[in-house]
Amino acid sequence: MTSSQSSRYTRSAERSSAPVVLSVGRNTGLPVFCSSSLRDAGYTLQLAFTADEALRKIHEVGVDIVVFGEGIDSGERTRMEGALQSLRPRPRIIMLYDISIARAEQADAVLNIKGDPQDLVRTIRYLLTGTC
Repeated sequence: MTSSQSSRYTRSAERSSAPVVLSVGRNTGLPVFCSSSLRDAGYTLQLAFTADEALRKIHEVGVDIVVFGEGIDSGERTRMEGALQSLRPRPRIIMLYDISIARAEQADAVLNIKGDPQDLVRTIRYLLTGTC
């Protein structure tokens, strides 16, 4: 485990017993896609439908992983990515896509929204701990 992964995990452990995953997007498929899989794996799921709501939750609740779903426009996503870059430790970013992965440069991982929910769980675990 790298020091950044260790400090990220420690931060979530100090805050609560479960790492927090924030799903952002107007048409996010994450709750349907894998909310039960995330809960079964021990993660807390928060939802935000706008960039402003997401940024507020990031500062109030603190999050470990931000999942961008479908339906958030590129301007809002860019603004959020900039705000996330200034946080220490920086929450990891996962982008879900249906058709295109355009402008995914800031993502730590990119997954197809129609994939197996366990792929997201494994990806989150890897980003937080370095193990599958």
